[in-house]
Amino acid sequence: MEQNPILEQLEEYSNNLEKEIAVLQEKRCISYKPLLESLKKQYAFAHFLMYEESVFDTMPQGYKTLLSKALSDVLIIHSTVTIGCVTQSYNIVRSLFETYANLMYINKNFEANMKYYEDHTIFAQYHKLEEHKNDPDYKYDPYFIQFKNRTEGPL
Repeated sequence: MEQNPILEQLEEYSNNLEKEIAVLQEKRCISYKPLLESLKKQYAFAHFLMYEESVFDTMPQGYKTLLSKALSDVLIIHSTVTIGCVTQSYNIVRSLFETYANLMYINKNFEANMKYYEDHTIFAQYHKLEEHKNDPDYKYDPYFIQFKNRTEGPL
């Protein structure tokens, strides 16, 4: 098969670009090494409590969902900063703060606020959708269709 000179140039260019990006990423995240280690330890500790020690098993599903989301956010922040995308991690920090704010609000009056959260948020709608997704009567409900389109998108 005949070699294509443009593809050969692209291959070389791509390899060089990968090396340059790796150097840039390393330079960008050096100052964040202590933070990254702390995030990794916090993630491991929370993961251990949730999945190995089952500390939160008796908590309501909504609370566990928020904790799981926070745990995922910490891992995503660690990953984005590790690859040098510090600015991009700010959006996830915001998400983590929102989860924290939700948990602090819920803890002020746990029973009432947890019920409100589970009954009137996207969380409740999602679980209702999952629970009834195979119910033929529910499938054609306009509210169900609207919510399904919102959660699954147009594709």
